Amino acid sequence: MKMIKLKQIFLQIQIILNHKNVLPILFILQFVFSVLGIVFNKMFFLPLVVFFFFPLFWKLYQKKEVFDPKTERCPEESEMIEVKEKISKINQFLKDIVKHNQINLTKKLSVSKKLFLSMEDYINFLLSTLNETMSFLTDKSEKLSIFSADINYYTQVSQKKSETQIHYAQEIIELVQELLGSFKIVVMKSQEAFNVADQANTVYEKGSLVMSNTVSSVQKLESFILDTTSYLQKIKLFTGEIGKVMKLILEIAKKTKTLSINASIEAVRAGHLGNGFKIVAGEIQKFSDTTTEISKKVYDNLQALNKDMDKSFHRVEQSKEIIHSVIDDTGNLKKYFDELSGFMHKSFEATKEINDVAMNELSEVEDIDIKINNIQETISDFKEDFILLSKTANYITYSSEEISKIINNFDMDNFQSFCRQNAEDTIILIQNYFEKQLSDRAISEKELFEAEYYPETSEKFSTAYQKKSEIEMKKILNQLKDSLTFRAMEFEKSFSVCFLMDKKGFVPFCVAEDPSVCKDKMLLKDPAVTKIQKNKEEFLMQVYLTEEGTRITDLSFSLKIKDKAWGFLRMQYKPLGFF
Repeated sequence: MKMIKLKQIFLQIQIILNHKNVLPILFILQFVFSVLGIVFNKMFFLPLVVFFFFPLFWKLYQKKEVFDPKTERCPEESEMIEVKEKISKINQFLKDIVKHNQINLTKKLSVSKKLFLSMEDYINFLLSTLNETMSFLTDKSEKLSIFSADINYYTQVSQKKSETQIHYAQEIIELVQELLGSFKIVVMKSQEAFNVADQANTVYEKGSLVMSNTVSSVQKLESFILDTTSYLQKIKLFTGEIGKVMKLILEIAKKTKTLSINASIEAVRAGHLGNGFKIVAGEIQKFSDTTTEISKKVYDNLQALNKDMDKSFHRVEQSKEIIHSVIDDTGNLKKYFDELSGFMHKSFEATKEINDVAMNELSEVEDIDIKINNIQETISDFKEDFILLSKTANYITYSSEEISKIINNFDMDNFQSFCRQNAEDTIILIQNYFEKQLSDRAISEKELFEAEYYPETSEKFSTAYQKKSEIEMKKILNQLKDSLTFRAMEFEKSFSVCFLMDKKGFVPFCVAEDPSVCKDKMLLKDPAVTKIQKNKEEFLMQVYLTEEGTRITDLSFSLKIKDKAWGFLRMQYKPLGFF
């Protein structure tokens, strides 16, 4: 939408008054004060306009004689009084605006104490006041955009940080939940360990009793073996004595046999008389032989028994040694069992304490689990609140941009309006240049509207038309930059950069005061570019913060070549000392 000049408004009002067309009067008044109504969000402007302004213009419409600067004719005195009354009401109305909206128009309103000599003076005053009002609103809307950009930027940063914190918190929650799960397992295992320790203690007590019984039995066995050894020693001595007796019996048997032989010899010598003696001698010899044979068998058996007794005695001695070893080992085992009993008792007590503590803490663990679930819900709510805050910041940004669009329909004395005027002139130069290039076939429409990007580095590209037009385009952009840089200081601004950008975000031409901020030959894909690409208006103002925290005001203007959308003219500036 083209800007409406102050002089154009004045001329339109003059034409309306001369032709006495009431509807255009209403249209202009409604338009002007509807803008004020939108800016201040107060709908009382329109009724007040109808009440104060329309009677004035209707009066002028009915009268044939109005003030004409050329003829210097004036209305009659009574009519002039009525006009003064209307003007007084209008002045009072403007004073109310100043009072309630805190617009500093004191210098302008001080004129209201004097009589207005002409309607032209009054209209000039009214339009001048409106201009100051619009300038005030422009500055405030730009600051609103800056503040909304701050909110948006810090909201996004906070959202990223909060998402990171939420991620870490969720990880901590998961770890705590795993720890709680492990703790529950420890509680269960400690309970099992307590039960096992209790069972082991019971088994130990039984085993200790068995061990005591075994030691007692082994001691009894040792005593029995000692008794048996003593008995065997006595038997050995007894068999030794029997052996001696048997030796004597054998000697007696030998002597008896010898005697019987001698008796037989003597019986033979005696002849018939010795027959009886011979018989007795034979019987004695038989007895002697039988005694000798039996004694020999007994002696041999005693000898064999004695050998067996020696072996048994040796084995008993070995058993005795083994029993002593078993007794010693059993004693050591009992000692170890006693030590094990002490350790098991301590372990049992410790396990019992752990179990008691674990059972007491289990309820607290369940409370912690509930609180962790509450933390998770709070984190989710916190994340949703940040999303809503980000949306709210976007709404504020959108509202400030809409206000800026409405206000910038007027030609006002501010840097943004100056940028728009220069942008319009620059766009005409660019359009004329490219249309001539297309007419001369120096550049084809395919090269211009369907450009192919040839990579020069990892971040920079080039196109066919860019190489052919770089010198002339940078000349045009440098003129724009120099003009804006010079005027920016008057409005306490610092001009940064101006450049062309096609519909895909490629920047073929760029000039900047600081080369580090120049975007020449780069393909931009930031949120500001996305917003520009979606914008359907001829002009878009954005205010945002860079990663370094610098506030940037970005103005973009649609650029058409041969009535065909090509891209945008963009310029950026920042406030001096506003960081």
